[in-house]
Amino acid sequence: MIVRTLILLSVLSLIPIPVCAEYYKYKDTNGVFRFTDNLLNVPKDQRENIQAYKEAATPEPKPETSNVINEEATLKGENSRIEQLNSERAFLEQSYRDLAAERNLLLESSPSPQEKEAYETHKKRTDAFNEKIKSYEKQRKIFQSKVDAFNAENENP
Repeated sequence: MIVRTLILLSVLSLIPIPVCAEYYKYKDTNGVFRFTDNLLNVPKDQRENIQAYKEAATPEPKPETSNVINEEATLKGENSRIEQLNSERAFLEQSYRDLAAERNLLLESSPSPQEKEAYETHKKRTDAFNEKIKSYEKQRKIFQSKVDAFNAENENP
């Protein structure tokens, strides 16, 4: 019980408590200005003309508007980047669906090797389709690197 009381008292002694004080300025017999917080230290003949000074109050910290503005600008920038990434993602998803549909059409319309002309046309269409896939993969990798960079920036603010 005594230990708890001692711990409580030591913790309470660490808490700052705001205080007010008055101090006085007077001239002593040697002509030197003195300051005191006790009115009885001031000579009786100077007590009528004495000036009491209140302790200066510490100004309240001003809210940092620049940080708020910077945070808002950062959020707007992040939101625009998120919107841009979402639109790129939607474009890539649509491209993927188009490629899947084109792939299904190519698979359904594959001619037999005996039909030379149809086979050559199909081969050209397949080669063009493969180029589209390569282009899509490049776009997807660029998009993924943008997403990874965005996530890395926002992971450790």
